[in-house]
Amino acid sequence: MLQQGRLPSWTRRLRVSPWGAREILMVAATGALGGALSGVAGLGENTIMFVLLVLLFRVSEKIATPTTVVLLTAVSQACFLTHWLVTKDFHGVVFDYWLAAAPVCAVGAPLGALLFTRMSIPRIRGLLFVLTSAEWLSTLLIVPMTTGQKIVFCLVTLISAVLLGMLLKVRRYADPVSLEGHLEASRVEAS
Repeated sequence: MLQQGRLPSWTRRLRVSPWGAREILMVAATGALGGALSGVAGLGENTIMFVLLVLLFRVSEKIATPTTVVLLTAVSQACFLTHWLVTKDFHGVVFDYWLAAAPVCAVGAPLGALLFTRMSIPRIRGLLFVLTSAEWLSTLLIVPMTTGQKIVFCLVTLISAVLLGMLLKVRRYADPVSLEGHLEASRVEAS
């Protein structure tokens, strides 16, 4: 994410542009993959959608963060209802974890999204970098894993970094219009 700021063609948008059948298909496929991950692991959709919006479509982090928080809320509710009403496997320790996490997420996610809309983009990037790095390191140090699992974890991280770097090289959605230009254009359109 820090590399984006050094790319001369990096632009920040307020929306996905162009928005056609290809983009709709990519967003739908990303949502389906992320929804499946969320149903199994409890998270995933918002992370994958954030990557698609920010790295490929060049949408501003100020727009992508609250957007993916709203999506996270909808997907989490659908997954919760599916596990509770359909598969009926929502009991015991899973229920206890949910009781502990639900209030924090219900307050923290919207509050965090609101704070992000008021922060500068370099601060958002820095905070995301620090939080992501802390999450990665804490997973490696705290989650019990064999040496083989740790190697796989690091390899998956490396492969993911290469794939994310490849998204940055796609120029289809890169143009010379900056976020400020979009903001000015939307002010003119509004008046």
